[in-house]
Amino acid sequence: MLDGSPITEELIKISHSKQGLIKYAYSALIHIVEKDLAYQPIKVLGIDIERDYEHNLADVINCELAVSPGTWSDYIMPFVENLEISIIAEPVNFRAPVSVTRYKAYCKTLVNFRKTDARLQNVNTETIDRMDIVKVEFQLVPLLMEKLLPLQIGTNVVNSNVTDALTSLLMGEATKLQGLDNSDMLKGVDMVKADNETVYDNIPIPHGIKLLDLPLFLQKKLYGVYKQGMGHYIQTGMWYIYPKSRTKRNDDKMRFINIFISPKDFLKYTENTWMKEGNDLYIIAALEGDSKDISTSANTLNKGNGIRVLNPDLQTTDESVKVAGNKAIISRANNVSEVILNESKNGVVNAPFLMSQKDTNIYEQVSQVEARDGKLIGLVWHNSQADLVKPGSVVRVHYTDANVNQQVMLEGVVIKAHHYIHATSASVVSTQYSSVSALFVFVRK
Repeated sequence: MLDGSPITEELIKISHSKQGLIKYAYSALIHIVEKDLAYQPIKVLGIDIERDYEHNLADVINCELAVSPGTWSDYIMPFVENLEISIIAEPVNFRAPVSVTRYKAYCKTLVNFRKTDARLQNVNTETIDRMDIVKVEFQLVPLLMEKLLPLQIGTNVVNSNVTDALTSLLMGEATKLQGLDNSDMLKGVDMVKADNETVYDNIPIPHGIKLLDLPLFLQKKLYGVYKQGMGHYIQTGMWYIYPKSRTKRNDDKMRFINIFISPKDFLKYTENTWMKEGNDLYIIAALEGDSKDISTSANTLNKGNGIRVLNPDLQTTDESVKVAGNKAIISRANNVSEVILNESKNGVVNAPFLMSQKDTNIYEQVSQVEARDGKLIGLVWHNSQADLVKPGSVVRVHYTDANVNQQVMLEGVVIKAHHYIHATSASVVSTQYSSVSALFVFVRK
């Protein structure tokens, strides 16, 4: 089945791990907030978690529940605009605490089943409940995000670098939120140290900046943070901030996800598809479709493989110009930041010169070039554990080059993860659930 593949040893090691056998049973509570009441639906049918680290700030979660039509129509539907839902994950084959996560719930199935059937007008609730089971879909929003969305900030941070300023502001403002239990509060800020280590006399944050926009404001509009773009995302109560497309790092926030691309036949014979060693995660996955090349010669020619930016720190000083005789000499070395990120095959260097004062943020400008040199690949991970994939993790994709029968490794970052947890049986008494994840990884060419 593996035919002497160079990654055979790793595949077998992961498949023999007991960690991949961890199973959960899922249940839920529908909370009527204004009455302080809760109803338990018949069954959790599925939970769909989309984590788009490229375009979103937090999870997009959809949940499908099986409910009793009478209870839903008579007791829950009248309060549908102010519902919360708790999702309960209970380990079934290992000892661990039960996980309870509460969300703001927005109903996507606004149907009063009593009103849709004339025969039910004069039938009591209990009788309607015994007649059928119906499906209701919700979008779930973490309570923390619900509170953070309108929060604004405005201040001046003195004598600080951008790393310290950003972490202290985010954590400080988030801890002021009211109406959250300790379990729903921001647990911490997990930030990779900034490339920009300058200590500024003053970091001005204009009033009216949303707290959720603050990281990108510093990256794009102010002094810059990372040379490989900024990613920031709130997941399971942690605020992650990291260089978005940096595939090589050496810092205390380093987390590796090692993905071994397996023949699809191999996955038919193992349920164990992951294991953890320290902070590193090892996954067996299958390649889905073709990789998408997001870098072309034309793209490089048109947009550039480098950047030249006037140095804002020297433009207004006497050091920027030297006078010799009756001539003013401008030093290119002192006044221009020049970065060539990748050499073209024909040796051509296209590094546009940005003249505008607003373009002197070298960290953001370099990040635009960095994003042009890579591929996007899609991978399918069966029997997955969603929360093991964290924002900002560095990925190593291992596969066998069939032409030379050698192991190849690509380095990249996860830019999107789509997790789906579903009941394996329609039976209301069944507690078996399965999970599958689609991982989209940006890798260097």
